[in-house]
Amino acid sequence: MSKSSQFDAYHELLGIPPAEQPPNLYRLVGISLFENVHSVIERAADRQMSHLRSFQVGKHAVDSQKLLNELARARHILLDDAERAAYDAKLRKQLEPKAAPKPAPAAAPKPAAAKPTPVARPQQPAPVQPRPQVQQPLPQQPPAPQYPVYPELSAPASAFHSHTLGPAHGGNDSIMSPALVAAIVAGVVVSLGIIVLFVSQMGGSTPPVPVAIAPDVPAPPNLQPTIPQPPLHQVPGPPHPTIPPAAVPREMTPDPFVVPPASEPPPTPTTPESEPTEPVSEPVLESKREPLESHTWIELIPLVEFDHDLASGEWTRNGNQLSVTGIRNSRLRFPVILTNCSYDFETEFKLGVDHDDIHLIIPVGDQNVLVSTDSYGNRKYSYLDRVAGKEAWENPAAVVANLLQPNTLHRIKMSVRLTGDHAQVAYTLDGKQRYMYEGPTSDLQVAPAWSIGTKAQPALAIYDTPATFTTCRVKLLEGEGFYGRAAPLLQPIPERYAEMRATSLTSLTPAIKTHFEDKFGINAGTNPIINGQPCTDFVYAHAPSRLTYAIPPGTKAFTAMAYCARSGSVKFIVSADGQELYSVERRAIAPVAVNIPEGAKTLTLECDPLDRSWDDDSCWCFPAFRE
Repeated sequence: MSKSSQFDAYHELLGIPPAEQPPNLYRLVGISLFENVHSVIERAADRQMSHLRSFQVGKHAVDSQKLLNELARARHILLDDAERAAYDAKLRKQLEPKAAPKPAPAAAPKPAAAKPTPVARPQQPAPVQPRPQVQQPLPQQPPAPQYPVYPELSAPASAFHSHTLGPAHGGNDSIMSPALVAAIVAGVVVSLGIIVLFVSQMGGSTPPVPVAIAPDVPAPPNLQPTIPQPPLHQVPGPPHPTIPPAAVPREMTPDPFVVPPASEPPPTPTTPESEPTEPVSEPVLESKREPLESHTWIELIPLVEFDHDLASGEWTRNGNQLSVTGIRNSRLRFPVILTNCSYDFETEFKLGVDHDDIHLIIPVGDQNVLVSTDSYGNRKYSYLDRVAGKEAWENPAAVVANLLQPNTLHRIKMSVRLTGDHAQVAYTLDGKQRYMYEGPTSDLQVAPAWSIGTKAQPALAIYDTPATFTTCRVKLLEGEGFYGRAAPLLQPIPERYAEMRATSLTSLTPAIKTHFEDKFGINAGTNPIINGQPCTDFVYAHAPSRLTYAIPPGTKAFTAMAYCARSGSVKFIVSADGQELYSVERRAIAPVAVNIPEGAKTLTLECDPLDRSWDDDSCWCFPAFRE
C-alpha cells in the first residue's frame, strides 16, 4: 500500500511503524511469525478488519478500504496451507541474514608528509670533526586544523604526530632536543584550546565560534536547541461529550457534503442567510480502484462493507460467513469490478429447511445477468434469467429439476469467457456442469426487481429463504478487473458535525406524526444494522410516514442515517418549515446531513413508499439536532 506524505495508514490505523513497512502478512494480521493455527489466524484477521471498519465513515475511508483489501488477501493466503507454505519459503529467504562483507584491512595512519630523503653522494674521506650545535628556533603557532571538530570524533593522528628528528635531519635517534619538546607542548596546547572553544559553543553561553570546514566534508549539524512553539490558536468552548476536550470545533460550511482537501485552506465561514436553500439530493463519491491480481483466488466476503454494498435485505457477517434472513429479493454486492473480464466466480452456501430459489448476479461483458437455481414453479427451473427477454422457465435450455437440498452444503461455480461481444457462461453445481450459455452479451439483462445499481459488480441474492454463504471468491483470468465499486457511493457525514453538541430525536416527542398502521416506535422492533453493528438509537416509522419536530433554539444542523434495508424502495425527505432540504431514494442506507436555515421552527422527516409499502420498514438511525 502506498504511503502518502501526509498520512501513514499503516502506522496511524494499524500501529505498524515505518521501520516495519511494508509489513509481512503475519505482521499485517497481528500474529507471531509463521503462525499456522487456522483459528488464531482467522480471529486475528477478523479483529483487524473489524477495527479498520470503524474508519470507513470519515476522512480515512479510502485508506481503510485499501488496508481491508490487503488484509483480505493476507487472510486468504495464511488460511490456505499450500499458499502459506510457498509464502513462508519466500519470507524465510528475505529474513535470512545476508553474509556480511569481509571488512577491509584497516588502513595504517598516514604519517605526516616528509621531504624525501636525498640519495647520499659518495663523499671524500675527511677528518672527523665535532658537529657544531645549532640553536633551533621555537616553531610558530600552527594554523587551525582543516577538518570539522565533532565531540564524538578524535583528531587525525597526523595532528598529534611526534616529529622526532632522525639522523637524516640532523637530529639524534635517542634524545629529543629541548626545542622539539617545546614544539610538541605548543601543539598540545593549541589542540586543547580548539576543544575548549568547541565545548563552549555547545553550551550556548557564548556566541558560536566559526570552525574551518574542509570543502569535501559536510558541515556539522545545527546543535542549537529547538524551542517548542505554542499553538497558534486556542478556541474556547465546552467540549462535545464524545470529543476529547482538546478538539477544536470547526465552522460549518454552506454545503454539508463538501469536505475540502487537507491541502486547501479552510473555507470562509458563512452566515446562515448565505446558506443554500435548494434541497440536497444524493451526493455521491467515486470509489477508488486498484487492480485485481490475475490467476489468483480472491476471497470476497471479508471485503464487504454493508453501508456501501447493501442493496436490500438483512445481511450479517460472522467471521468469514454471510447470513441473510428471508426478506424477499435481498441483494448484496461485492466490491470488485469485472466489466469485460473473463473470470471464475465460486460460492459455497447452505439453505434452511424450508428453502426456495437462490440467485447470483454476475457481470458478462458490459452487461450483467441473473443466475437462478431452483426458481419458479415448484422450485425446479435453473438457468440464466432474461436471456433475449425470456425468463428462466421459458428457456428451453433451462435445467428442470430440484437441484438443491435443505441443510446441505452446495457449491456453484460460474465460468465467464469473452471473445469480443460473444460470451460463454458455464454453470457448475457441486462439481458437475449443468449448462452453458453461448451467445452475444447484448442478449443478457437483469429484471428491475433484481437491480443492484450497477452492471459491473457481482452480487448474491435470495428470493425469500434464509441462507448462509461460507465462501465467495473470484479469480480473474483475462481483462482488467479492479477492487472498488461502480455503484454510486453516498458521501459520509462530514466529521465536523460530530464535533457539534447533539440532541437525539429519540429523546423528543414529535409534534405531529402519521405512519403506516401502528408501525411506529422509539428503538422498537428489529435493530437496523449500521456499519455492520446493530443500531440502538433509532426512530422506526414505516412508510408512508411523516414526523414533525419543534426545532430547539440554537440548532444549526440535522444528521441521521436513513435506513430501509428490507425493501430499499423508500424515498427519504427532510424539510424545514415546509421547505425541502434533502432527499434520497431507493437506497438501503443513506447518510443525511443538512444545515437548518436560521429562524426555522419545525423539521419534518418523511418516508415516501414510492411504488409499494407492504415491507417498507423505514428508520431514522442516530437522528440528532446539532448545535
